[in-house]
Amino acid sequence: MRLGKFSINAATILVLLALIACDKKKEETPVAQIVGTKYSGWDQWVYKKPGTTEKSEQVTLVYGNEEVNGLEIVSHESTDAKGNKTVTEYLKLKTVDGKEGYGLLKNFFDAVLFIVGDGDTAFAKNSLTSPSKGKLEKGMSCFESEASGEFSKVRCNGSIVKAGKLNNLHDVWIQGASSNISRDPLLGDSIRNLKLASSKLIESDKTSDPAKQEELKKAAASALKTVVEKGDVYSESANTIANEYGLTLSE
Repeated sequence: MRLGKFSINAATILVLLALIACDKKKEETPVAQIVGTKYSGWDQWVYKKPGTTEKSEQVTLVYGNEEVNGLEIVSHESTDAKGNKTVTEYLKLKTVDGKEGYGLLKNFFDAVLFIVGDGDTAFAKNSLTSPSKGKLEKGMSCFESEASGEFSKVRCNGSIVKAGKLNNLHDVWIQGASSNISRDPLLGDSIRNLKLASSKLIESDKTSDPAKQEELKKAAASALKTVVEKGDVYSESANTIANEYGLTLSE
C-alpha cells in the first residue's frame, strides 16, 4: 500500500517537473520583434546578409526618405585585422516592392519631417530652456530618431543652396507640431529634386570648365523644373534658385 502511494506521488512529481520544464522552455523562446515602419536617411544599398558591402551581396537600392518595413534588429559581430571585435546593429527589412535584406540600423529613422517654412529653433536638448543650435530652414528634411513629449530628436539635411552651400543640423531637438513642419510624404520627391539641383549648382561653382558648367546647370534646371511643375509648397523655392543662377525653366 505504501509502495502504491509512493508510486502515485512520484508520478505526480514527475508530471509537475515536466510541466515546469515546458513553461521554462516557453519563457526562454525568443519573442519575435516588431520594429515597424522606418525611413531611409539617404540613398543606400540593402544587402543579403549583415556585415557585408560586397556588390555581389546587394539586394536593392533604397532611396532617401523611402519607407521600409522593419522586421527585426540583428546584432552582427565582426573582427578586424588586429583581432578587435565590434558589434554593429542591422535592420532586417522589407522594401515596398517586397524585397528583403539588411541595412545599418543607424541609417533608418522613425519619421521624416519636412520643413516648409523658415525660422523654428533647433535646441540642444528637449527643452525650451536649453541652448539654441540654430534655425530650421525651408527645404530641410529632418529624420527623427527619438520622440519626447512635444520634441523630436532629429538630424536635418538642407536641400536649398544658400551662399554656395547646403546647411545641415544634426543631433538637435525640434518641436514637431509647428506649422512650419509637415509629415506629408509627397513632399519627399520635391526635396530630392531640390537637393539634386543644389548639388549640381555647387559643383558647377567649383569647376572652371565651361562645358562642364553648362552640363551641370542643365541638370539642375531639369530638376528644378520638375519641382515647379509639381506645384507644391517648394515650387517658389525652385524658382528662386533658378533666378539666382540665371536658369530658364520654361523650355
